[in-house]
Amino acid sequence: MAKKTTSTTRDKTIDILRAVAIITMTYTHSVVFFHDFSNNILLWFSDIGGNISFTLFLFCFGAAIYYSFLKNPTKEKRNKLLKRAGLWLLIYYVLAFLGRYTEHRSLTAGIFWQILTFSKIVPFTEFFIAFPLILIITLIIPRLTTVISKNPFILGLFSFALYILGSITVQLLTESSIISLFVGYKTLHYFPVLFYSSIYLLGINYALSTKNSDKSVFSSMGLILTIIFYFISQLVGQFSRFPPSIQFLMYGLIFTYGILFAISIFESIKHKWVQKILDLLQKLGNRALTVFMINTVILFAYKYFLHNTSFSQWYIVLLLWLVGLVTSALSQITL
Repeated sequence: MAKKTTSTTRDKTIDILRAVAIITMTYTHSVVFFHDFSNNILLWFSDIGGNISFTLFLFCFGAAIYYSFLKNPTKEKRNKLLKRAGLWLLIYYVLAFLGRYTEHRSLTAGIFWQILTFSKIVPFTEFFIAFPLILIITLIIPRLTTVISKNPFILGLFSFALYILGSITVQLLTESSIISLFVGYKTLHYFPVLFYSSIYLLGINYALSTKNSDKSVFSSMGLILTIIFYFISQLVGQFSRFPPSIQFLMYGLIFTYGILFAISIFESIKHKWVQKILDLLQKLGNRALTVFMINTVILFAYKYFLHNTSFSQWYIVLLLWLVGLVTSALSQITL
């Protein structure tokens, strides 16, 4: 069976899960940029990646924040993470402005202001703004965040209350604004914090719960419960991504706990090559932010200079994706 978590700042299982997230996200984005949408198999995998990658990232983010801060919060750690939140916000703006310019080959003062105030979002960057926002909230209420995450029943009630609040508030909005970061806006591609709070808190709960328990047992129980809730959610709503329905959130969590369970099983296998692959994935997961940033710049540059050139051949699409992923991963830039 998989070992218990012993690291004080990192969890190899979470690092590997984050690697899966960056692989699925870069693949999904690459299909949009490189493919002509003629291959149903490529599109099917792209749909899955688009539906689960943010959930995987946010779950990992919750666990990482527990290990790096909530487990032993100090003023020094808080200040360090606050600076990191500022850096992430800066990265978001740089990518958003770049993405808007490469898409429309212009950036007016009005559009600049709309992006700056979050009333307009730019595709392929929009999910990233959720991370500094959630981090800042956590730094303001660290103890409350831990207390809520520790008890699954309280976590469930709190998350459901935030979900209902978000569902009501989004109906009252007449236009997109900074409030949309919390509740979304119609079908625009926001990743609203109130709707996704459960994923983040469950990541923290994972870190708390696996300190003294077996990861494979915990992840298998999470998988079973999530599947049950997924089928229940089908009775009360439809599958919707923007804003996310409960069914959509359960769908992402099924993959999250399923992949966690698979990782824990592979970690228990002592074969040399299995461990080498896991170590490679861990290194990729450690550099997820760098990979995301560079890969996104590569895709924007491709669109700008090659004018949306697309391919029907599946092997060309996969090759271009792998080239972008490997180039991003091998970059010497560290964030």
